[in-house]
Amino acid sequence: MMLRLTVLLLMLANAAFFGWSQGLLAPWGLAPAQQSEPQRLRQQIRPQALRILGGDEARRADAAAPPGTRAQECLQAGVFEEAQVAMLKRALESWPAGSWVLEPAIEPRGWTLRFPAVDDSLRPRLQDLQAALGARTLRPCR
Repeated sequence: MMLRLTVLLLMLANAAFFGWSQGLLAPWGLAPAQQSEPQRLRQQIRPQALRILGGDEARRADAAAPPGTRAQECLQAGVFEEAQVAMLKRALESWPAGSWVLEPAIEPRGWTLRFPAVDDSLRPRLQDLQAALGARTLRPCR
């Protein structure tokens, strides 16, 4: 009997909360406070012009963008062994300071090469680096 009463009270409490949260009890003065930010809607500039691009479409749009307007991206490759790291360092010694970093990899042990901010000035140089990368390809950072 006590368990049935407890279940009934919990069901009534849930129904009351649902009614309150949906504004069904507003005629009796029981409703949650309205939260809205109409000023944000007024600040939008042509929201109907916003379009979400798929992966291939975004890459085509990025490639068609005038030089200097493409966004920077983070790229990485790895895992490299110590002998490969020495060859990579020789290939990267003429690159600007801070344009690349070698980070220790835990599983499997070795090093990961990361380019934190590849922009239009560095993109052509990535092709020259393919020999030092070996069979590894550059991929977006995680």
